[in-house]
Amino acid sequence: MMQVRVSVVSISILFIIPRLTHLSCSISFLESTLLSLIVTQNQPLSRHKHKARGSNGIDTSGLDKQIEEKRLRDAQIVQQEKQEAEYMLEFSRRLEDYEAAAKFKKNQKLQDIIQTLEEQVRQPKNNALADGQVELEKCGPSSIQIFEGEDNGHTERKKNQQQQLKGWCSELMAEKER
Repeated sequence: MMQVRVSVVSISILFIIPRLTHLSCSISFLESTLLSLIVTQNQPLSRHKHKARGSNGIDTSGLDKQIEEKRLRDAQIVQQEKQEAEYMLEFSRRLEDYEAAAKFKKNQKLQDIIQTLEEQVRQPKNNALADGQVELEKCGPSSIQIFEGEDNGHTERKKNQQQQLKGWCSELMAEKER
C-alpha cells in the first residue's frame, strides 16, 4: 500500500513537474519537494501510533484525565450545594424558633399590660386626698403627674381675685363720693 502511495505521489509529481519547469523553477526545488512528499507519505502511520495517543492521534489519557477532573468538580459542586441547602434549612429553622420566641415574649408583655390596665380600671377614680398629699399605695403612680392646665389653687386664687375686685370697687365708690 505504501508503494501505491509513493507511486501516486510520483505520478502526481510527474504531472506537476512539466508545469513547474515552464515557470522556471530549479531542479533542486523539485527534488526537495519530491523528497518531502515521499517522507510524509512514508510516515503517517508512525504519526498516528504515538504511545500516549489512540489510533486516531487523540491523546486519550489526557482526555480521561480531563473527564475525571470534571467529574470531581461536579461532585464538589453537588457537595457544596448540598451543604448550602442544609445550612439554609438550619438557618430557617433557627429563624422560625427565634421569631416564635419573640412572638411569645411580645404576647406575654401584652398580657401583662392588659392585666395592669384591667387592675387600674377596677380601682376607684379620683381617690386623691383633699389636702394635696399623694399616697402611691392608694392612688397609683399616675396621680403624681401634673397636667398642663391643671390648677390645684384655683378656688383660693378665685376668692383672692374676688376680694381684690371688691376692694377696688369700694375705693372707686369712695373717690366718687368725695
